[in-house]
Amino acid sequence: MSRFYLTLPSNSSMQYYPENTVARYTTKLDKWEVGLVEISVPAVIANVVRDECFLDIVIVGNHMGKLVLPPTNVRRLHRLFDLIHDEQRKQLSYGLMGRTQQERNANIPVHFYLDGDNVSMKLRNDVYGQVSVMFSKSLADMLGFDDRINYLRI
Repeated sequence: MSRFYLTLPSNSSMQYYPENTVARYTTKLDKWEVGLVEISVPAVIANVVRDECFLDIVIVGNHMGKLVLPPTNVRRLHRLFDLIHDEQRKQLSYGLMGRTQQERNANIPVHFYLDGDNVSMKLRNDVYGQVSVMFSKSLADMLGFDDRINYLRI
């Protein structure tokens, strides 16, 4: 049995696996048995992955939309909260309540914050009536919520 080192870059099997990304990829090796000796990764990898981190917001029975987060690297929960809040302002701007832009910016339907070591969210029923939210699996895992639950406050 011979031993040798082989570098497996993320783009080496794009003809077989066109969905490969730097953060998640498969490489075709045919009939080789391999073991991982070393791995090197870029300094920054997107952990908010394209089309995998989103939330669905429903206000008083009206689906406001699937709020898709842009791909990026988030190191701290506060940055993830800011990203979600900003995307609500951008993607739901037509439906935000308030007389001034400042009021509309403050009245996002779903607000996230840290309560001690726990992630909490406030559904703005005081402004919109009944608000509910569901998370994609990836975003639910990052926030510590369950993607199978429709969160609402009555």
